[in-house]
Amino acid sequence: DFVDKVVDGAGGLVLVIWKDRYTFGCFLDCGLRLPAEHPVEQDYIAFDCPMCFFSLEGHFDAPTRMPIGDVNMQGVSVSRRGSARAPLWWGVAHLVISYMQYLSIGWTPDNDTDSSVGLDSMMQFIKAPDVPDGYSGVRGYNNSALLAGHDTYKADEMLVLRVT
Repeated sequence: DFVDKVVDGAGGLVLVIWKDRYTFGCFLDCGLRLPAEHPVEQDYIAFDCPMCFFSLEGHFDAPTRMPIGDVNMQGVSVSRRGSARAPLWWGVAHLVISYMQYLSIGWTPDNDTDSSVGLDSMMQFIKAPDVPDGYSGVRGYNNSALLAGHDTYKADEMLVLRVT
């Protein structure tokens, strides 16, 4: 189960995503956390975690680390309950990595709480000021970097690695 692979535990977490000709992902220097088993008012938890995005293919001449500023270092993880989603101004997601430079996993638009949406349904962009020089990938709204070639997409594949 995806949640069992990414919550709690010591060490970091690497997510590698493939979409068409692009390979990219993120590194979190912590495990994700679940809210209390029976939260009274919310099904998600927000927490600080050092993190960065990276591109392995399709955006730069060589693999490139894309650090994000301290103000953006926040991860959001939701509970195991199937309908639980982190509320976002642009929809809902099972897992949001970083609050200002987004990678939303299990994403659906318009607060749709359909629990059948797979983890391969994603939304991602990095704001233009945080994109390193040399980026040759697709740009979106306000010149943001779209690592999958679109801001919303279904990933071809995702790999989750624990770093200890």
